[in-house]
Amino acid sequence: VNFYTAYIKSLAQASGRNATIAEKFITEDLSLTPEEALRYHVIEVIARDLNDLLNKANGMRTKLPVNGQYITLDLKDAQVVYLQPTLKDRLITYITDPIVAYILLTLGIWALVLGFLSPGWHVPETAGAIMIVLAIIGLGYFGYRSAGLLLISLAMLFFIAEALTPTFGLFTVAGFISFVLGSVFLFGGGGKEYLISREVYAQLRLVIITIGVLLALFFAFGMAAVIRAHRKKVRTGKEVIIGLVGEVVEPLVPEGMIKIRGELWRAVSKTGESIEIGEKVRVVGMEGLKLIVVREKEKEKKSGEESKGGE
Repeated sequence: VNFYTAYIKSLAQASGRNATIAEKFITEDLSLTPEEALRYHVIEVIARDLNDLLNKANGMRTKLPVNGQYITLDLKDAQVVYLQPTLKDRLITYITDPIVAYILLTLGIWALVLGFLSPGWHVPETAGAIMIVLAIIGLGYFGYRSAGLLLISLAMLFFIAEALTPTFGLFTVAGFISFVLGSVFLFGGGGKEYLISREVYAQLRLVIITIGVLLALFFAFGMAAVIRAHRKKVRTGKEVIIGLVGEVVEPLVPEGMIKIRGELWRAVSKTGESIEIGEKVRVVGMEGLKLIVVREKEKEKKSGEESKGGE
């Protein structure tokens, strides 16, 4: 913001305009009526439309030199050429909207969390990384607090930790608090330190509150369902899960993740070997919520040898 303040002051001083008022456009989010702008020497003329502007500007001398020379404007019968914004211009305009940048950041974080919850797919992680990069680019245009971004990043780590090592809500609560505080601290408010108008900041608060409520509802009902599911797994006992065949969705090296009956489980290879994504494994043991597995073809081979020995 200091750069923009110094830049607009230098432009105002070079063109003979009111540098103090120009500075307040950024530091105090100042707005002026056309008459006030003319009175404070921020503008040269007030024009009703484009033609009126061309007529009034005709014969004026440029305030700044062009190629080392001052030019007197000859705008009589001037041809007006309208320039259309490029795709790059439209994209930058879109992502530099504070609300869009914040939503991109939020969606990107949740896409990464979803990627860790469903390993082997890679689409959520890729989309999430792209959205986060775009959000950071957008945030950089109008200023943000690094502490807020760090808190939101910490919230993402808490949610991922909850997904990988269920604590039945401890990391979830910590992540939720970090996310809300980070969202509040991310934008310091409109005014001197940040290029965000007070009106936009008011809208941002509503967006933050809305997303916070949605998160609270999700974890109030979603995490309750997860806890019930884990309790159900404990009640069913080892005898139910042992012997089932699952598919590797995160490489076992020797520990990773498998899917059994649509559920994700942490698993470790009994032999210590690496088992790749897509291979079938059979559960032969259980330690807490971690399954001990062997490659399915080895299980079949062992069963065949036992049958042959029996004959």
